[in-house]
Amino acid sequence: MCNQPESFYARAFAWLYDPLLSKAESSFLHRKRCELLQYAHGHVLEIGAGTGLNFSCYPSQTRVLACEPSTAMLARAEKRLQIFKESIVAEITLLQLGAEEEIPPAYLPEGGFDTIVSTLVLCTVPDPVLALSKLLSYLKPGGRLLILEHIESRHWLAKPAQHFFNPLWKPMAAGCSLIRRTDLTLKELGLQAIHEHYYSAGLPMYQAVLEKQG
Repeated sequence: MCNQPESFYARAFAWLYDPLLSKAESSFLHRKRCELLQYAHGHVLEIGAGTGLNFSCYPSQTRVLACEPSTAMLARAEKRLQIFKESIVAEITLLQLGAEEEIPPAYLPEGGFDTIVSTLVLCTVPDPVLALSKLLSYLKPGGRLLILEHIESRHWLAKPAQHFFNPLWKPMAAGCSLIRRTDLTLKELGLQAIHEHYYSAGLPMYQAVLEKQG
């Protein structure tokens, strides 16, 4: 694991991430993660693995390459692997890497990944189209992208409120954008939704299993 220096803000954000999400995780988010990740199989690429909140949801027999650009986040994910090793049944390898970076050939399975996982990540990626295009190049034809993301609201009142607060929110939340229509971007890139669900959890949420066409 790489140990490059990080800003105080990055280290503080990693330290605060789990406490800030704890209420949402216990009330609904962990359940939603596990519902989604039941569709993971084979060789799995997870981007933006963060502190490893998805790790206990992966089915057995999955081989997960969990990528995370932040040194501080990755250290917490590694600690989670050690502490909760009894409840983590997947084979998980950690790699310090951003969503837009090239995966070293040694980590690429022959023929590509069977599954790519992105949960609460694409809101922070500077160029989501570039990142997704690169990720899809690693996905097998017929492979699946599993996504859980908050998106821009379609409600006439909530949408302008998101646009108003977005410039204030982004610098406080590691670049997280409140106003992306990631659901539309995925389909514009040619992915076909197998299962998809929209719901509200304070923010409008999109959860889906999408397939790469051959």
